[in-house]
Amino acid sequence: MKRIIVVVLGLLFIFGCSQGPKTLDEYKKAGEAALLKGEYETAKKYLGKGLLEKSSDRDMLYFMGMVYQRELRYDSALYYFKRADLLHPNDRELNKEIYKAAYEQQDFDNIIKAIKVLIKTGDSEDKYLAELANLNMQAGNIFVSFLQLRKLWEKGTDDPNIYLVLANLAGQVDSVEFAINVMEKAIEKYGEREEFVSNYAIYLAGNNQLSEAELAFRSLIKKNPNAQAMKLNLANILTMYDSRNKKIEAYHIYKELYEEVGDVFKLDSTVRALKLELKIKD
Repeated sequence: MKRIIVVVLGLLFIFGCSQGPKTLDEYKKAGEAALLKGEYETAKKYLGKGLLEKSSDRDMLYFMGMVYQRELRYDSALYYFKRADLLHPNDRELNKEIYKAAYEQQDFDNIIKAIKVLIKTGDSEDKYLAELANLNMQAGNIFVSFLQLRKLWEKGTDDPNIYLVLANLAGQVDSVEFAINVMEKAIEKYGEREEFVSNYAIYLAGNNQLSEAELAFRSLIKKNPNAQAMKLNLANILTMYDSRNKKIEAYHIYKELYEEVGDVFKLDSTVRALKLELKIKD
């Protein structure tokens, strides 16, 4: 009886020792296999043990990030991908995953960094110019966004919105003359659309080209006499002149708009101030 017990215990010891990964390479293979099977807790257990032995292992960090990405835990996925990227920079596959996870987190800086690596490792910059311009705008990098969109525009584009956004960015980086140029090109290419002409007029006014801006808004109002926003812009420009007659016209436009829509345009104080300045009695 004792001999049987000893044999059984011996077999258990042998089988016990043979079960489960023990080496770094075995942890990696077991973790990857569990990931592919969708056994995420098991994958995390093995990969975690492997990372305790070698925290800089690129593949285990990558697989751990993939586990969390499959679980839709993008913050944790991004942590492991970024950790791997820090230790193994310019890795294309890593940065593809950083790109995906960072988008889920709306982490614009890391999306931009990932795109730069993808360009560096083979992708065409042209593929990303519009996206980079938008990302940099959202990240607050206005000048960088302007330069990228300008590069895209100079290469040629059939998207009219590119003209509008580029001109707007140019205005923000104190390049009003360039904004005017962009709008002139847009009008030349797409015709006198209201959005192009109105923006063109605003940039002209910003460049102190008041008479040209005035004419542009008058042309829009002629086409659409009920265009209240255009009337408001025209009145704003008229107040910029030194001419009393221009300011009086502006006063009457403001007053008319106020009577039509109330104080939607916040004109009450403007009307009163202009009336006082011009000493109008009515």
